Amino acid sequence: MENGTVVCGAADDQYNIRIVPDGMGGAFVVWHDRRGGGSDIYMQGIDQAGVAHWTPDGIVVCDAAGDQGKPQIVSDGAGGAIIAWYDDRDTVNDIYAQRVDTTGVLATLLESFCASFAGDAIEIRWTLAETGEATEFFVFRDASVEPGRSYRYRVDVSDGDGRRILFETGLVGAPSVPCALYQNHPNPFNPRTVITYTIGNAGRIRLSIHDAAGRFVRVLADERRAAGTYREVWDGTDGSGRNVVSGVYFYRLDAQTFRDTKKMILLR
Repeated sequence: MENGTVVCGAADDQYNIRIVPDGMGGAFVVWHDRRGGGSDIYMQGIDQAGVAHWTPDGIVVCDAAGDQGKPQIVSDGAGGAIIAWYDDRDTVNDIYAQRVDTTGVLATLLESFCASFAGDAIEIRWTLAETGEATEFFVFRDASVEPGRSYRYRVDVSDGDGRRILFETGLVGAPSVPCALYQNHPNPFNPRTVITYTIGNAGRIRLSIHDAAGRFVRVLADERRAAGTYREVWDGTDGSGRNVVSGVYFYRLDAQTFRDTKKMILLR
């Protein structure tokens, strides 16, 4: 349409516009809106012809007390969209989200969600308006986690209406971790034990086994690896596959500038 289509012509200011395809040739548009004197979130659907086809000047996504702003929007994979924004209705900034279906109807199942690093894990929390006994949740991330990188997470919900996307997070950072070599388990052992170690940065590593006199027995790993945590199994054999005798053995990890050695006991 020449000179564009009016998505919203309401009083006062509308800004911080975000847009995402609706999967049917049109789009969803969300923005920060001050028509009511406050700071609210509004949204509009645009059809294949480029015409706004919901309520004139858009639907209210959130006009709670306090300010709501900086909206973000993603497709929900089912013809609708999920909008997230900062919200200070309780005098402190929180994050809220809302699902809107293809017809512009607000889905009230999801009330809020957040994702953050807690302790030694990524913690994802969400609040629903209601759930049934048959409700199931499925959590996905976009890749295997490596320390020091950021990832997106998606939560699907399955209930009486079928399975669909509940929400998607923004980028969540996994903190960097130092190199570490952990005590094998079990210890003492027979016939095998597990050795766990963490690499802080990508690079070449070498994990080797030595006897009590320091003589070389076997290499369990000798290659370049990405940062992360790994596990190797030693079955009590040397490099030729022969069983070694009972006794004290040492395993050593060399990773760039890191080196550590720990003791283990084999009992036949």
